[in-house]
Amino acid sequence: MKLLFLLLISVTVIHGCLRVSSPKPPKCECPSLAIGKQQTSEIENHNFYPNISNQALEPPTIVLEDCSISIGCDPEYSLVIFDTDDAVMFGEYGVDGMCEPYTQTWMADDGGQLRKFNRLYGACVGYGQCLCYSATVNEETFDAILGNHPRKEYIIGNALKDPYMIVEDCSISFRCDDPYILVLFSSHEHARFGKYPADGYCDSISQTWQVAVYNGELITLDKIWGVCVDYGTRAATKPPTSEFLYNLT
Repeated sequence: MKLLFLLLISVTVIHGCLRVSSPKPPKCECPSLAIGKQQTSEIENHNFYPNISNQALEPPTIVLEDCSISIGCDPEYSLVIFDTDDAVMFGEYGVDGMCEPYTQTWMADDGGQLRKFNRLYGACVGYGQCLCYSATVNEETFDAILGNHPRKEYIIGNALKDPYMIVEDCSISFRCDDPYILVLFSSHEHARFGKYPADGYCDSISQTWQVAVYNGELITLDKIWGVCVDYGTRAATKPPTSEFLYNLT
């Protein structure tokens, strides 16, 4: 009789109907993040990150609604999802998933089967895109761009102007008008091309410039600053005296 009484007081009576109270499920808070160049610190220690570190990165579009998620990229990018221990390449396809509130893990189709993800950190990767850096230098921009360069003494004190620079897809070319000669700088080195133009291409894998010198050899430059130098017009500073890396005159 006592057991029956306890059972009766454990339910709620509303308008003559019995309603048994049950706890609400936890809030869906499964981790997700859109990864672009500004968020790479979140995945830099992931074992898959070196495979995309030199590629173009854009954050994907993430749509969250209640416990569901949808992640996608623009058509020219490929979607990569970083879980805690591995990565899944979805390519041109997006991913849809559901958050399991009691475990706070995602369930999503990896392209072959439904699997659990501890997190959905998505990145849109532009494989094959050329992102090599290039810029021109003149007297007004010299201090800001090359003021701390270890090889700046090779041109300092001489008349400088911007070279003609043409960038088309992954190729690049520089040239100067007479009497100026062309000098290219990378982060730590420089190459003097004299009155000859310079042509090169961006390696989309390493994101470095491959530039041909006088003998057809390719030199690798991590970035390029191009400048036209007139050594016949000197400023008051001490003229350069060191040998050039390449002297084509």
